Amino acid sequence: MASGNEGLIYWDGSANSTANYLGQELQLTAEVSNAVIIHTDPIGTIRLRANGSVLTGLAIPTNGWEAIPDTSPPMQARADAQTPVGPIRVRLTGPSVYENILVSSALTPADDDVLQRKAGAWINRTPSQIKADLGLTKADVGLGNVDNTSDVDKPVSTAQAAADALAVPKSIVDIKGDLIAATAADTLARLPIGTAGQYLRPAAAEASGLRWARMEEWQPADNGYLTWSYDPIVVSTSNAAVAGTLYVQRIHLPVAATITNVVLHIATAGVTLTANRNLALLYSAAGARLATSVDQSAAWASTGVKVCVLTAPYAAAAGDYYVAYFANASVSLPAFGRCAMTTGGAPANAGLTAPNLRAAVADTGLTTAGPANMGAQTASGAPGWVALS
Repeated sequence: MASGNEGLIYWDGSANSTANYLGQELQLTAEVSNAVIIHTDPIGTIRLRANGSVLTGLAIPTNGWEAIPDTSPPMQARADAQTPVGPIRVRLTGPSVYENILVSSALTPADDDVLQRKAGAWINRTPSQIKADLGLTKADVGLGNVDNTSDVDKPVSTAQAAADALAVPKSIVDIKGDLIAATAADTLARLPIGTAGQYLRPAAAEASGLRWARMEEWQPADNGYLTWSYDPIVVSTSNAAVAGTLYVQRIHLPVAATITNVVLHIATAGVTLTANRNLALLYSAAGARLATSVDQSAAWASTGVKVCVLTAPYAAAAGDYYVAYFANASVSLPAFGRCAMTTGGAPANAGLTAPNLRAAVADTGLTTAGPANMGAQTASGAPGWVALS
């Protein structure tokens, strides 16, 4: 029998011949001799005649199938024109066996459905129904070792567990600035942050072996300042100002801060100071003017520590700055407090050169506002005391 949508029923007139039709739904096995096709009746049954008897044994599906004589090789007619000589062939053409199943079983499958034989009948099934019938387990598809545990319950690898054991829990610290220190082998503890101006020093009596301590030297914060040129306790003399001369002192600002005041010391009061020509200023390390104080002609007419308020606060980043001042008077100029030091620029400027001197004189002949950019520096041996707040 041929495959595809065409089958060949073949009788050769010998005993024990077998007839099959497409899909092998039915078989006809009979003692057939000199079989003759009589006709195909309306219900599609091929009727055969052999030895004078009519055999009905091959039902043709009624959904478009038909039986037609095969003319190759040609059939040879006998004298009675009823019984051919030689083999008899009948060719069946029509739909595939699967289409026959659908029609005969009245099935209307949807896309992706498959055919399944259940309880002796053909039915169409969805993939999920087929899956349920198969009863697949994870082992059937090579996933026998897969454990569908929730993420929170999944164990970690040995290596990961070891790494986790070394992690420091966040709960060990409480506030910004807290430190973590060892208190014993493989043991950590919180070391609370210290206060402004303190530093860490070894202390065997402490659990962590460390203790916050004040600096031995007096610090600007002790006096309420952000920074200063040096400890004011060493101020012991003064420097008489020259009219219109800009005196500059380099200063370190350790942390970012908003500067609102320049602080300095008047050792000798000025007399009849010129209005708006006595000022304190703030310059960048590169010499650019950043801020200017209000007029100090009244304030510098008396002695003492003077807080020179800037016309506007200046938000300063940590770094180096220059504090400057100049004075003008119609009678006598003030003298600014300073430490006792020899002239000639040493040792205040030891190892330094312009334009990075620590104590210097820059511009001269100033009568109004300070210059937008500081002039060339000349080393000074009389560094004045200044501070920022």
